[in-house]
Amino acid sequence: MLKKTVDATILQYLLEFSEQIKRGGDTLLQEHGLTSQQWTILLHLAKDPNLPFFQNRQLNRPILASELALHFNVSRANITNLLNSLTDKKLITQTEDDADRRRRILTLTENGRQLIFAIEALREEANDRLFASFSREEKELFLKFAIRCMSYLESSNIKRTREMEVESPG
Repeated sequence: MLKKTVDATILQYLLEFSEQIKRGGDTLLQEHGLTSQQWTILLHLAKDPNLPFFQNRQLNRPILASELALHFNVSRANITNLLNSLTDKKLITQTEDDADRRRRILTLTENGRQLIFAIEALREEANDRLFASFSREEKELFLKFAIRCMSYLESSNIKRTREMEVESPG
């Protein structure tokens, strides 16, 4: 018999919460011809300061395709397909890095910027509705918990990666 624990219950509620948010977002994004992965890439290129990606990164630095592949933990082929789709929709441009022609610098187009701002208003409305019953203090506390959990997971992943590198032969 499985036992009920606060830790497991929190994780299950977070997973369910995340899935419901994603489903609602997917419905909204489909109306604009985007997937949630494409939207997230656009937010990164718009340098949305709400994204954890920018916690320890300068906003003015160009974003490379390889960085996004690493950040999203997807293959180069997967990120290339996503970026090519956004390029075909004329929402981003990809240019060669002068220092290393293999690297691609990603930039939002004016169409991409306009789409971001059109969807941003809808995102703000949805966020306002979702968090309307929470005080500022409650929201800040929730954010602190989320940051602590992410920090733990990131440090655990780094530790696990280092352990795997030590264990693997040469």
